[in-house]
Amino acid sequence: MVRTSALRTKESESDFISWLVDYAHLKHWKVAHFRPARVIVKGVETWRTPVSADGKDFPDFVLARKGSKPIFIETKREDGKPTQGQLEWLEATGGHLFRPSDRDEIMKLLD
Repeated sequence: MVRTSALRTKESESDFISWLVDYAHLKHWKVAHFRPARVIVKGVETWRTPVSADGKDFPDFVLARKGSKPIFIETKREDGKPTQGQLEWLEATGGHLFRPSDRDEIMKLLD
């Protein structure tokens, strides 16, 4: 028998993000997702997120629901590492760093 948590550790960040958005909508949260775009810079493919001021490393998601405080979320693959800037934003916003194995915690937070 394969444990569900074992399956989640192999889950792509994209699949995890899709689940997070679907679950948040199920619980009546409005979801804003900030994702980078693949661009070519001087002939080299890279990722960029159009943002100004202090927006670099801003959390991936902001969730809002009437009667609730906004929730800031950074998502990573199971083995993904946040940047120092991402950690600073999470600290400033009281945000959360979530991985696929954190689904139970996410469900409690969004209920």
